[in-house]
Amino acid sequence: MGQASQKQFGWGAIAQCGCVHSGQEASFLEADGLSDGLRIQEAVELEAGSDFGSGRRVVGTWALARRRVFSAHLKTNFTNHYNILRQVGEGTYGLVFEAETIKILPVGGGGSQPSHPRRVAVKCFKMAEANSRDPSGMSAKAVRESFEKERAILARSEHPHIVKMYECFEERHSLWVVLELCRGGELYEYIAAAAQQRRAEGGAFEETEARTYFRQMLYAVAFLHKTRIVHRDIKTENFLLLGSPGTPEGSVIKLCDFGTAVQLSPQMPRAMGRIGTLSYTAPEIYARRGADTCADIWSLGVVLYVLMVGASPFRITGTETRAETSQRILAGNYDKLRPGWKKCSDKAKDLVGKLLVVEEAKRLDIKKALQHSWLAPSTVSTPAVLLEEHRNFFSFLDKELSLQNLAAYVQPLLHLLTSFARLDPLQHLFMVVYAQAGGGFYGGIRKEVRLVWF
Repeated sequence: MGQASQKQFGWGAIAQCGCVHSGQEASFLEADGLSDGLRIQEAVELEAGSDFGSGRRVVGTWALARRRVFSAHLKTNFTNHYNILRQVGEGTYGLVFEAETIKILPVGGGGSQPSHPRRVAVKCFKMAEANSRDPSGMSAKAVRESFEKERAILARSEHPHIVKMYECFEERHSLWVVLELCRGGELYEYIAAAAQQRRAEGGAFEETEARTYFRQMLYAVAFLHKTRIVHRDIKTENFLLLGSPGTPEGSVIKLCDFGTAVQLSPQMPRAMGRIGTLSYTAPEIYARRGADTCADIWSLGVVLYVLMVGASPFRITGTETRAETSQRILAGNYDKLRPGWKKCSDKAKDLVGKLLVVEEAKRLDIKKALQHSWLAPSTVSTPAVLLEEHRNFFSFLDKELSLQNLAAYVQPLLHLLTSFARLDPLQHLFMVVYAQAGGGFYGGIRKEVRLVWF
């Protein structure tokens, strides 16, 4: 569920898609403890599948440190720092609000100006209202798991097309996640408005606009898949416009809502359980084979169809039962008779067809999807506001990789410092003279050389 509330439109094929939240999940991303439950091993597991090879433990330690920064505040309340302005969304977990930081006045009334308030989006997970006896809602345990998973994944995700998390708060009856405010709301509503305007001729976005959005979606999902994170609920409602339509920021989208995401590992190569949204869920999930990253690729195929056609590919009238819709999905039988689909170019149809392949082994992966001719660089315009954001992101990535390399020397350095503290004054003198004479002290760190008096 995004930051803007869903509205029902007369064209039920897209507006009436239902949610599936049944069955027991085989394994969730491990929830952190309420105080200091983060573990080195858990952080290493989070990095499973990365390309850092033997340095995976170092990277895992770095991920652990980043997640510690985003640990929930336990000793202060959300309302001590933010004022809620209005409700902008609602989900099974609770509510989404727009809020702003409380102004901090200068100490002593000096000449400095009070802090400028920042607008944010806030997801509130209501523990008090969760009722485990109500089958239509989420139990208190499920609410907490959703909160913990969203926090854990966003804490380690820094990407121009994934919504940013600023901080989170844990209170007795509420759990709060403070997020980047995307003023344009859900991409779903923008598609709905476009489809309404073009009802007579059919379709939603022109292909040029659809390309711009879809390429950003692929970038976001590729970032997740690099570390074997499966979102499991990719849909138009979970992509937000950074700014209002018509503004430069309105061309930038952000993926949100990670409450059902899961981290795969060698011990859990697939996520079992029927979790997702009816029209977007991959056939292997309905076949009870579970989901891996291919399930997100299928959902992206549905999203691309919706971007261009303005309706669900598997719900023709909007009145089909869940069973009828799931059977169409299992057969890969998407609607090719809509006027909006007939107007699509051959390359666009080819990409959708290669994403909506029932057999997972034959479905495009994220890399091949990005290389498809419909998404050729010459045909995709990059919003001006994104150019700077992409530069900032890659600059951040370079710095983070540098810090990860530096982290490899932290443990031996700490070992040497601890050993140095145990030396007597004469040994201290020898150490200082040795270091100044030949610099071998630092070489000892790099080569893991132990001096004889240690």
